[in-house]
Amino acid sequence: MYTQQDLDAIREQRRKRWIALCIPTVVMVAAIIVTLVYRVEIATTLISIALGIMWLAVFDLHIKPLICYEKHLKNCLTGRTHAIDATYMSYDEEISIVDGVRYRAVTVIDNNPEANYERLFYFDVEKTFPDIKEGDQVHIVYHDRELVEFTPVRAA
Repeated sequence: MYTQQDLDAIREQRRKRWIALCIPTVVMVAAIIVTLVYRVEIATTLISIALGIMWLAVFDLHIKPLICYEKHLKNCLTGRTHAIDATYMSYDEEISIVDGVRYRAVTVIDNNPEANYERLFYFDVEKTFPDIKEGDQVHIVYHDRELVEFTPVRAA
């Protein structure tokens, strides 16, 4: 499901957003310096407050989600993964946010005879869910609870 190009694209997007945040920051810091030199206390205070609000809002809404998604991609591409064969049960339409990444829950029954129980995994909202029906056999590669590969097992 994931490739190195996905990770590179997220890194490039994050870099562009950092640049977009730093440009107005430099302008505002220059304005703060000017107001400090000319001793305009109210302007210094207002620009400082605006700078703080801008940093909090832009970082939290535009940069932090990319950092979380980049971490998710790195885990999926280079982290320790495990594989199981299972029986697909359900796919939750409700979006959950886990560790800053948006997922939908997928429930399967592990086919291992020693551990025949339901398992919950997280499927990335950004990816297209495969055409699988309840009861189909699936091959799952996962890191923690995040699905790295989710493919149907076709009968030969």
